[in-house]
Amino acid sequence: MPHPLLPTERLQRLFRRRTCWMLAELAHALGYALISVRRFLNQIGYCRSYTHNGKWYTLREVPHFNHDGLCTTRTSAFPNRAA
Repeated sequence: MPHPLLPTERLQRLFRRRTCWMLAELAHALGYALISVRRFLNQIGYCRSYTHNGKWYTLREVPHFNHDGLCTTRTSAFPNRAA
């Protein structure tokens, strides 16, 4: 039986549980290929970390940027591309 929620809705729920994810973890949790998860992330808006070779992902609405346009978490840092 198919999942009742759209993949983008499921993705947003995952980000409510945890704010930073690696792409492979998201793909595994959703049961989709990496390329599909990237497409879903594009649909809802995301940021990639500039640390750790960009392997951490978060939703665009999550980070709080400082005056330099950076958001730093315990695990990674994200740039504000609009800054």
